[in-house]
Amino acid sequence: MLQKAEFSMNRLSFSFSGKSPLLVGLYSALCAATFSVVAPHPWTSHLSTAVLVCLVLSAYYIRLEEQENSLTRCHMTYIIGSFWKGLVVLLFSLIFSLTFLLFSFQTGSLEISPLDPCMASGELSPCMSSFTDANKSGFRIASVIVIAPIILYFLFRMFRGLAYALKGQPPQ
Repeated sequence: MLQKAEFSMNRLSFSFSGKSPLLVGLYSALCAATFSVVAPHPWTSHLSTAVLVCLVLSAYYIRLEEQENSLTRCHMTYIIGSFWKGLVVLLFSLIFSLTFLLFSFQTGSLEISPLDPCMASGELSPCMSSFTDANKSGFRIASVIVIAPIILYFLFRMFRGLAYALKGQPPQ
């Protein structure tokens, strides 16, 4: 394992003497993948999600290879726990978003009337563009309700873990 590595970027300088560059690299990759998940291009978002899952799977593998109570094992457990707790946050934000949409339709904030011409035939696809255009702002709010909590939570956990990794300490 690399014992001494130093690099600097203008005023930022990092030195991990004895600390694992693996931890810093993994946390950095997780942060980058988390930022990329919300990219407006679908392929970038899907690829970033796949990379995120692969990084968590690699954390499982690395944890299996490490000794009990080692620094790396503690950080891998922290990453894995962050992932699963993040999915719980995602579940609750989805429930809250769907509740928001339900109440918005019930109170009339969002319009279901663009679907009326297609209701009799049961084929809704011809009316979907007018339906989404009429309710674009509500759908954007619902999207932010779903995405913001999970992204903020995951970034907080990853930056916190990265800070502990740079100090050479186990996450708390």
